Amino acid sequence: MARVILLGEDADLRRLLVDHGHEVLPGGDSTDPVRSCAEALEFNHSLLSASGLAVAVYAEDGACLFANEALSRVVGGTREQLLRQDFRKNESWRRWGLLAMAERTLANGQDSRGEFYMYTCFGRHVWLECQAAAMASGGRRLLLMTARDVTEQKRAEGALQDRMRELDGLNRFAQGRINDLVQAQETLEARTRRMEALL
Repeated sequence: MARVILLGEDADLRRLLVDHGHEVLPGGDSTDPVRSCAEALEFNHSLLSASGLAVAVYAEDGACLFANEALSRVVGGTREQLLRQDFRKNESWRRWGLLAMAERTLANGQDSRGEFYMYTCFGRHVWLECQAAAMASGGRRLLLMTARDVTEQKRAEGALQDRMRELDGLNRFAQGRINDLVQAQETLEARTRRMEALL
């Protein structure tokens, strides 16, 4: 389902959009297109700023143009610190593979996604599930990055794998003891048969 900002009150268009599963949001006064566009831009900015999904927009040269509070919480820096960053000069991005994904996305224009373990330049160890998309605005190429903190999920997966290895070891130990018991029983039965044959 997409959210659509409808400029003006076109009841037929609104009904068509709703019938196709879209959420229609008010777009303001359609008699003043500049004001309507400004309201739509303000709405989009507010939506991205308030989003729980970590979002940043970078210029192609690397300068950070937008970063929301969710991203600052994930990486451990302030929004102001993020806005002063240049992803092309960010050593954490280079070291942990995020820079390669960003450059590939800008070069081929195709969305990229990946999981990255990183030690952020703000001193936080974090697993991120990231998506990068190339976009254009005002004649400039931009990089849209979204990130989701999957650190707890990765820790849980690691703990589960450790437990499974432990259980596998116990299973092999138990299977070995069962094999020993079966062999001992077979030996005992063979001796019993030999003794019975002697009697």
